[in-house]
Amino acid sequence: MAVRIRTLLMVLAVAAVIALVSLGIHRRTRGICPRCNVIVIMIDSLRADKLPCYGYHYNTAPNICAFASDNIRFMEAYANSSWTLPSSISLFTSLYPSHHNIGTTMSNAVTNEVTTLPEHLKGLGYETVFVSTPQPNVGLRQGLLAGFSSTHETENTLENSLPAWLDAIDGIRDANKKNVPVFAYFHTDEVWSYAHDFLRRHDSFPLDPTYAFSDFPPIRFDEKLRKKTLEILLDEAVLRIALPGSSQYKTWYQSLREAPTLMEAERVFRSLPERIRLTSSAHYVAPSLDDTRHQEFVDLKRHVYDEHIRTTDLLLSEALTRMKSNALLDNTIVVITGEHGELLGEKGLTGHSVELHDRELHVPLIMHIPGSSPKIITDLTQLIDISPTILEVLGLPPKKTSDGISLAWCIRGDMFGSTNRYAISEWTFTDTVKSIFSDKWKLHMETDKRGNQFTLYDRTTDPDEALDVSRTYPRVVATMARAYKMILRKHPSYPVAVQPFPEWLDEELRKNLIETEYFSTP
Repeated sequence: MAVRIRTLLMVLAVAAVIALVSLGIHRRTRGICPRCNVIVIMIDSLRADKLPCYGYHYNTAPNICAFASDNIRFMEAYANSSWTLPSSISLFTSLYPSHHNIGTTMSNAVTNEVTTLPEHLKGLGYETVFVSTPQPNVGLRQGLLAGFSSTHETENTLENSLPAWLDAIDGIRDANKKNVPVFAYFHTDEVWSYAHDFLRRHDSFPLDPTYAFSDFPPIRFDEKLRKKTLEILLDEAVLRIALPGSSQYKTWYQSLREAPTLMEAERVFRSLPERIRLTSSAHYVAPSLDDTRHQEFVDLKRHVYDEHIRTTDLLLSEALTRMKSNALLDNTIVVITGEHGELLGEKGLTGHSVELHDRELHVPLIMHIPGSSPKIITDLTQLIDISPTILEVLGLPPKKTSDGISLAWCIRGDMFGSTNRYAISEWTFTDTVKSIFSDKWKLHMETDKRGNQFTLYDRTTDPDEALDVSRTYPRVVATMARAYKMILRKHPSYPVAVQPFPEWLDEELRKNLIETEYFSTP
């Protein structure tokens, strides 16, 4: 009798497990929010620790953080690259840069073997909308264009961006009335554009009324500034090759380059848009400052950066208000994040570079999932996880080409699910600079003529990455280097379609663009 009872209990237990598994499969297939709209808001150059809901002492983003407190906030989200193009492609393909191989501006595109998130949803009946400033590095012309039903480009100012955003949000409401769900991607450069703004005269900084503005010496036009301006114009001309207005940058570049005298070159310089003049001057003046003035310069940049976050927060506030008035938050997944962060004086550096420091990689990630309760998630998260998570929340199967994992289990409040033991960031698709990190360790790997150079940091005790402990912990270095290779071996690397040089580029410029990796050789 006892044996029969035990047998019966075992059968019941197995049946219960099968029922639970079946329930889980049904639940996952059904999705948390089937046929919901999806809105992804990408804020260029926004680092997480500059928001109050991520620990910042200035209230730079009251509206974004109020939204975060009511929704799902990922505290440890990291970009898979420290600059826009490879990071944006990683988000939409769920592939590491060395797998999607997009990291050369305007010269290559995502292969047809890889389906992007908007393209995938478009094939399932979604209307797909792209709204951005004319920023070529977001990847529209490197393979994302096929995924969007419509594209809208606007100038990079609040007054010009806001109407385009609001029109797109109204368009989502109208599409929903026809029972058509929408995927919309909003990209803003407002934070990124702080770098064009910090030599402008700022009378005050509301976030820090005690800050005293520093005047820097007047900038005189000389051959060094001419050279720097030519570099900026070339960048703009190349980046805008497929965009309206590219020919104007080409004309400015050629006029400045061919000016026979310095006086004539200065006349051309003075006729350029203020943004170009400010950008060139900023790049020119920074290296010339002594240590004392350099710190003043960095302090100014930090304050201007904060103010640009505050302006961006106003843009998002208006967008979220329109979503609420259109009753979209009841049936729309909203994702707010950044494709990379920014260095603001850490390790003596500003901007975003090949160094792959945490300040360049740690980004906010906030998700609104209809019907989900507010949560703070501390699991290690990557941008490549966003697409798989969205698909599972929608109740859709994952894409076949994906390096990322779904974090929908966290959103549902399940006890178990896939987690990232490591995160990976790479400068581009090349093997030159890459990093792998866990909660505790970060291994920075750089390949040069001497081979692999390893730098190891303890992220728990050294968040500023000041002390290399690779010689102290050689086994950790070996373990993480091996983990990097093993992770990348799990999935294939895909080829790209190479696009030709523009006809107007002469041989000297073509050589320069190859050397600076704007274009790669076929």
